[in-house]
This record gives sequence, structure tokens and C-alpha cells, in this order.
Amino acid sequence: MSFLSEAPYYNPSKGPFPRLIAPGIVLGSVERMAAGDPNYTFLGLTHVLTRPGDILSCPRTLSLLVIDERKTLRDVVDMLVHVRNTQRACVLVTEPYVAAAYLLAAERRDLFGAWRLVAGEELTQQVFGGVHAVLGQFARDCYEESRRKERTQGQQRQVKSKE
Repeated sequence: MSFLSEAPYYNPSKGPFPRLIAPGIVLGSVERMAAGDPNYTFLGLTHVLTRPGDILSCPRTLSLLVIDERKTLRDVVDMLVHVRNTQRACVLVTEPYVAAAYLLAAERRDLFGAWRLVAGEELTQQVFGGVHAVLGQFARDCYEESRRKERTQGQQRQVKSKE
């Protein structure tokens, strides 16, 4: 299923934005940046990750990463990780769900910690259902993947210690 059909549209134009959530990953609003908000001026942004509907308001000086209809959340996060790692980019992410998923996958945060960093507030019971509907399975997959990596690394250490 497509990420865009799962995640409700969220415009991060309210609240304390832009917010640096990880090295090279900034959560914020294209509209506020295009309007000349001074908080965006010195961030050193190189790319914008956004939905197709927000393309027209993106500054032409930044490279666009567009979340198309066919992409899953895993596809979007993989694209973000790839751009961040290969191009040493500073990416403005306009989707809080993508930012939280990035923290789950790349930074190995838990769902509550990731949402706290992204939203700047606790994941309340009231909001949990919607967030969990979009990020729940992704969070479980990231947790299982990290446990698999830990087991593999533990086995490799045991083999090396026996040698």
C-alpha cells in the first residue's frame, strides 16, 4: 500500500519549526521557507522531500525528492537515507511520519521517542491510534531488523573470540 494513502496530510507550518531531528534531517514547511521565514535561512538545505502537491512552492535552488503514489514508507525512508548518506545532503522533510520513520530506521529510536523528537510533544493516547496506524508495522520491522543485526554481530564476535 502507498505511503500517501496511509498517512494523513500534515502541514508542519504550526509549532516550533524548522526542527533539526537528526544530522542533515530538518522537519519543516516549504510554505514558510518560501515565504522567507528567517529560521530557514542558515540551515544549509540542499534537498526537499515533499508530496507532489507542494512542488510548486519549493524554491528552485533545492533538489526535489518527491513522494509519488507508488512509494511505500520503506521506499521513502530508503530514498532519504540514500540521499543523506551519498550526497551529504541537508534535507527539509515536510512529512512528520517520514521524519519519525527515519528516526526509527536510521537512528534506532522507539516509536514514542521518535514522535517526541518530531512533534516536540509526547505521543498521547489520543494521537497514538493515528500514528500507530501509519508507523506501527514499520516500527516493528525496524525493531526486528535491529535485533537480527545484534544477533548476527554477537555470533560474529563469538566466532572471533574462539579463534
